[in-house]
Amino acid sequence: MLVFPYNTGMEKITFEGLPPQVVEYISGLENRLDKLMSQIERLTELLLIAQKAQFGSSSEKARYILEDGLEQSSLFNEAEAYANEDEPDPIIIAKHERKPKRTKEDLAKDLPVEKVVIDLEEGERVCNICEDKDGLKAIGEEFIRRELNIIPAKAFIVETYRINYICSRCHEETDEANIIKPEVPVPVVKRGLASPSSVAHVMYEKYANAVPLYRQSQSWENFGLSISRATLCNWIIYASNHWLLPLWSALKKILLTSPIVLADESRFQVLKEPGKKPQSLSHMWVYCNGAVE
Repeated sequence: MLVFPYNTGMEKITFEGLPPQVVEYISGLENRLDKLMSQIERLTELLLIAQKAQFGSSSEKARYILEDGLEQSSLFNEAEAYANEDEPDPIIIAKHERKPKRTKEDLAKDLPVEKVVIDLEEGERVCNICEDKDGLKAIGEEFIRRELNIIPAKAFIVETYRINYICSRCHEETDEANIIKPEVPVPVVKRGLASPSSVAHVMYEKYANAVPLYRQSQSWENFGLSISRATLCNWIIYASNHWLLPLWSALKKILLTSPIVLADESRFQVLKEPGKKPQSLSHMWVYCNGAVE
C-alpha cells in the first residue's frame, strides 16, 4: 500500500497490490518532490523579502538581512547602530600580534597641509593690564589642533596656530609675564580630525543622498585617508547633540509661537528600538509654521 502525503488539495490515493519495483520508484519520486517543494518555498520567501527591500515602501527605512547574506542598510539609525563598532585590526596568527592603532598623523600623513595662523588685529595689540600699545612682542607660535577639511573632490589638512604676545612693560615692572592670546574658534568635534565642512559633507551624503556610512568610508580611501564607519558615526552623533539639538530647540520655540502649525507624519522601521519588536513601526513628524492670511 502506498499513500501520497502531499497537501496539494488533491485526495490521497492509496495503491494496493503494486509490484515492489513500482512502489520503490514512486517513493523516489515522492522524496524528490519533497526536496523540490522545500526549495521552491525557500526561494519564494527570499524573492519576496528581496522585492520588499528593493521596491517596498520601507526600502529606505529598514535593514533586511537574508540567510544568504543579502543586506539592505538602514538609512536613519546606522550611526547609532555602529557608533561603538571597533575598526578591525589585522591579526598575524603565526606571531599572535595585533597591528597597533593608527594615530591621527598616520591617518592623514599623505594629505597636503594648509597652515592657518590666528593673530591679534593691529588695534587689539594692547596690554590688558597696563594698556600699553607698544610693548607687546610676539613670543612664538602655539600649535592648537589639526582638522580634516574637505571640499568636493578635494581633501586636505588644516593646521591651526595662533600668535601669542607678551607685554614687555608688565614684565619689566612686575617681573611677571602677561601673555595675550587671540580667541580660537571652538572645534566642531573635540579631539578629532573633524571640521565643520567634513561633518557637513558626511551628513549631507548620508541623509540627503542616502549614501551609507560604510560606502562613504570606502570612498574616503580615494582621498588617501582611512576613516572607519565607527568614526563617522561618532562625528554625526556628537555634532547632532552639541550643535544641531540646540538649534532644533530654538526653532521649536519659534514654531510654537506661530498661529498655524503644519505637520507631516512618516512611519519608519527602527532596528533594536527598546520595547518594540523589529517589525513594528515608529513615527517621525515634520513641522512647519504658517501665517494667517
